[in-house]
Parts: sequence; structure tokens; C-alpha cells
Amino acid sequence: MPISFDIAHPELERAITLALSENILIFAASSGRQGRSVAYPARRQDVFCVSSADPLGNPSSFNPVPRLEDENFTFPGEDVESAWPLDLGQGPTKSLSGTSIATSVAVGIAAMILEVSRQLPLLDPNVRRRLNSPQGMRVVFRFLSSGRDDFGYVTPWKLLDTNQSPTDLAHIFAHLMESESQTRSFIRRLESHRESDESVEFV
Repeated sequence: MPISFDIAHPELERAITLALSENILIFAASSGRQGRSVAYPARRQDVFCVSSADPLGNPSSFNPVPRLEDENFTFPGEDVESAWPLDLGQGPTKSLSGTSIATSVAVGIAAMILEVSRQLPLLDPNVRRRLNSPQGMRVVFRFLSSGRDDFGYVTPWKLLDTNQSPTDLAHIFAHLMESESQTRSFIRRLESHRESDESVEFV
């Protein structure tokens, strides 16, 4: 949801509750007001709060104050080339910025991760279900994040390396749902053995 409010709205609350009951991931823009606290519904613990980063991964100046009690994920949200209606002029694309733009990018990355997981025949269905939960996707985002001034810049290329085989990815997803630290160790072992074409046992 590329929207934010100062207060909760009953109709939106009901819609969010219904979506969560169907195991639907919900993303919301943190706010576009520099120095303010995170807005609703992004401040809900069960909603992904999305802030913006510049092209270098640094937090955008218009982000709200980062929260101390929860993750503060950032995604590209400055000068993002976006589709634009021709009848509004400046089309067919326009450079846009904001936490709402970053939210759209975050949704796309999450969808890409879930789609990749669905194309891995060796992936345990239980692991796939956990990936498609708020808790599971948070684990993935934490794994992909690099710290930037109390924010975590999510970089999907850490996971979706074109050199990784479907078997490797299935193992990484499975291990992520069990242990983030062991997953990092497994990926380092993959990288160290890749040039020599040696196999790496997944444990």
C-alpha cells in the first residue's frame, strides 16, 4: 500500500486482518514526512514497513525516524524510472521518488522471491509456506539487508545469484527458515568451491 495515515481507519483495519488471515503479505509506505514517526498502517507489527533509499543504498532524507523496536527495511525509492500515463504528459515514463515508490519495489522483490521458490521442485512445501508468511519473508529480508544508519538496505542479488543452481537455492531457502547464520556459512562455502567445480554438501 503506497499510502500512509496519521491514525488507524476501521475499514482498512478489517481489510488488513482479512488479508493476513489468508496469509497475504502486506507492505505499506513508512511515511513521506522527514523527522516524523512511522505512519499507519506501516507501524503495525504484522505489516512490512518500507522506507526509501537513494541509488547508492543510503537512507533517503525524507524517511521517517527509524524505529528501535522493529526492522527498518529500505528499497530503491529515489529517481526511480516509472511508467507514466501519456495523457498526463511527460510520458511514457517519469522519474519518481518517495516511500510509496520504494513500497512498489519491495512488493516486486518479495513477489520475485516467492516465484523463484515456487519454481524449485526440490523445495519442501513446508519451507515454501513459511517463506510466504510475514515471519518467513522478514527472515529473508534481514538476510539480504546491509546496515545503513539504523536502516537495512535490502539487496536481492545476494540471494538470486545467477551462478546458483536450483538445488543450491532450494537448500538456501530451506536453511534460511532454520538458521540465518548457517545459511551465510553455506553460501560462503558455495562461493569458495564454485571456481573449482567442487560440490558442497548441504548440512
